[in-house]
Amino acid sequence: MQHFWTQPRSYHCTADVLIFMIVEALVVQIFCALYELYLVYQLEAARGPGILALVGLPAPVLRQLTAVEMKIVNDSDDETDAEGSFAGSETNMRDGKGGGGGSVKQSQQQAVAIALTAVAAAPAAGTVKRNGSELPEGEIEATGKARSAGLDAARDQGQQGTPAHTGSGEGHSLGGRTLRALRFRMSRKNSAGGEGSVQGNKSSSFHINGKTLLPSYANVTKFTVPFLVWILAVIVVYVITLAELNRLQSPLASLNLASRIVYRYTRLRAIGAAFVTQDDIASKELWRPLLSSELDVFESEYNALMYGGIPSTMEDSAFRREVPATTFQSSSFVGVFFRSKRCYRNDQSTCFRPGDQYYEITHNGLDAMVRRMVYEVRLLSLDDAMDVTYNSSRYAFTSIVGANDLYEGLQQAAQLFVDFSITHYHTIITMHTILLAASVGLVLAYFAFLLWPHIGRMARNAERQSALLSLVPPEMDVRAHVRAIFKVRSARKKIYSCRATDGVKRAS
Repeated sequence: MQHFWTQPRSYHCTADVLIFMIVEALVVQIFCALYELYLVYQLEAARGPGILALVGLPAPVLRQLTAVEMKIVNDSDDETDAEGSFAGSETNMRDGKGGGGGSVKQSQQQAVAIALTAVAAAPAAGTVKRNGSELPEGEIEATGKARSAGLDAARDQGQQGTPAHTGSGEGHSLGGRTLRALRFRMSRKNSAGGEGSVQGNKSSSFHINGKTLLPSYANVTKFTVPFLVWILAVIVVYVITLAELNRLQSPLASLNLASRIVYRYTRLRAIGAAFVTQDDIASKELWRPLLSSELDVFESEYNALMYGGIPSTMEDSAFRREVPATTFQSSSFVGVFFRSKRCYRNDQSTCFRPGDQYYEITHNGLDAMVRRMVYEVRLLSLDDAMDVTYNSSRYAFTSIVGANDLYEGLQQAAQLFVDFSITHYHTIITMHTILLAASVGLVLAYFAFLLWPHIGRMARNAERQSALLSLVPPEMDVRAHVRAIFKVRSARKKIYSCRATDGVKRAS
């Protein structure tokens, strides 16, 4: 108790909770949330080049994909077997027969289906938002005419039944252009920012081949919102904890005063015993003012406990918190002090029986016994020194009733405030335990239902991207194309970092 009221108007528990809330909820967790937001943003930015490599394929290559016929070769086939297979397929196509007995139309339909999948999957690898809907497998929007152009070309070639050549020579046609012209055009446009190049503005969007790629913040929201909700829950729990601790201030003040009353009553009985056991009148007159002043202190503190206020002994103390009127706030306290008809002794076998002279006073609440004790001690302090004896009727009540019924009853009353405080502390402990268990469960759910499924989707998307890029004609250097995409991305990051550094230097 003394430790709790060490400094004036300082509540250590409340201060500790405030410090924890500021440091943990408002500093550490917000910093972690910002760091998580940065990591998720970097993760989504790292997926961008894979999407750009697909949607950034030149339109002639996309048209060529619509006429590619899929062939399955063994790992042990050499270059001669591959050329023979390719020549055989060309002959079958000219003869109007497909491999496996199928016609040219059937093989072209299969190729068109494969190409449609390749063309459609490129923008579908990100999030394609149309009319407010969102595809579930990605995070980047794709708008433009390349997809429709590729689909129209695929349909036209499927209807005309005219296969495109897929040979490796420079004279082969590829969408109306030679491969040499295509490569020259790709390199020129890459440097000029036209078709086949990636352009980025000040925002996070990219323009490539007439298509605009915009970032979708679905994954960023999905990963950060649970963490922000958890931060909000922690703040709410700390606010409730502060409210509960503030509610405990008044019961603790009452408990402090109840403990002081028990201590004062013990001093009062000791001084009264010393007063009545003195042999000479001079010694009795020496103890009389001490008994009278101690009785005044006891009565002041008892009235403050019952009806609120600040007792006279605490007016100059370091802590001067007003004690609430316990009589009007606690029904259990009212029952103990006014309504109870039971015996307050711990050993019930020694209680007074009906018919005893002290039975009524000891079975009608603590307040009646306290008032009777104050009355008897007051009269004892005013008696003549010759009448002050150990076996006087005034001191008999204090020695018989006050030493057992009243003293043990005051201890039971103080225990009411102890139980009330412990109950509220247990409520706070339970609330924080629930928060801890919920935090552990949410972390496990975060990994099981968000992070690991997302990693699986990213792996599947990478496999799809590599599979689609494997369908690109061999005349196009896929590695150079992907390398150019990554170079543009790294150059853009360097530009942004330089701008940020220049801004910091100008600000400083």
